[in-house]
Amino acid sequence: MHISAIVCTYNRCETLRTALKCLEEQVLPEGISWEILVVDNNSADKTREVVDSFVMRSQGRFKYLFEGRQGKCYALNTAVGEAKGEILAFTDDDVSIDKEWLRHLVQAFDRYGCSGAGGKTVPVFHAKKPAWLDVSKPTPFLNALVGLDYGPEPLVCGRGQTFFGANMAYKREVFDRHGMFRLDLGPTKANLGGKGEDSEFYKRLLGAGELLMYVPDAVVWHPVEKYRATKKYFQKYYFNHCRFVAKIDTEMAEDAVRYLGIPRCMIRELLVQLGRWAFTVNRKDRLSLRLRCCQTLGEIWEYRNMQNKDAKKVDEGTPR
Repeated sequence: MHISAIVCTYNRCETLRTALKCLEEQVLPEGISWEILVVDNNSADKTREVVDSFVMRSQGRFKYLFEGRQGKCYALNTAVGEAKGEILAFTDDDVSIDKEWLRHLVQAFDRYGCSGAGGKTVPVFHAKKPAWLDVSKPTPFLNALVGLDYGPEPLVCGRGQTFFGANMAYKREVFDRHGMFRLDLGPTKANLGGKGEDSEFYKRLLGAGELLMYVPDAVVWHPVEKYRATKKYFQKYYFNHCRFVAKIDTEMAEDAVRYLGIPRCMIRELLVQLGRWAFTVNRKDRLSLRLRCCQTLGEIWEYRNMQNKDAKKVDEGTPR
């Protein structure tokens, strides 16, 4: 089998119906076999009924999987283990998907011989976009809205890019070479704000020298609910995002001079940012600086948290 399209879902049966309908209508060249795996991550709504309706009319294309361990990474790894495809394409349970999404991803693997590919993700606002929210540039706002746009041309990806779980695909064999999605990242029942399992996997493959491509014609549309288009949400997003950054930035964690587990450079950076924020008059600049403060605070929080965990292990006699 050539392609496995994978959707992990939790309590979003209505938006899931739209996503699965889009997958059902994918247009692919003749001769390509494909399947759609839906992993129910312990939902309490009508998710099973929605998926079953597609299973019954699909002549074997749709497959329902259940993963009772709460956490998206568990669901993702379950799907990887069950998938029959040579290429695994991942998307979310709340998106709309271009009918040629899979075709463009598959073409990238054939054309460039890449190990992974990611496409364009377009934010779609459910309410009027606030005047302060500028989505014309990748930063500082687009990433928080799960938007991704590196331009109109295909691009060999590097450290300045990433893939989001709403729109990414990998060869099955890279999971054999580099392992599965990390279980300590991503949203869980205990940490709904968790994130980064997709970006960490991208970074892991990039560091191993795998070729990764951005494919602009592989498009999905991601909803921006009203609560996301708020300054409070952006502050929380960037705080949590940089907790994730601290977890995977092992080079800084090992090499930096630290106070109470916090790299000295992070303390200095926070003081500089706070000073700039305090004396900046322009409103848009003040918001950007405030978000940078939230980023640095997130990293500081996580480094301190890791220090406490290490200290606890030592107290309990557990090797670090």
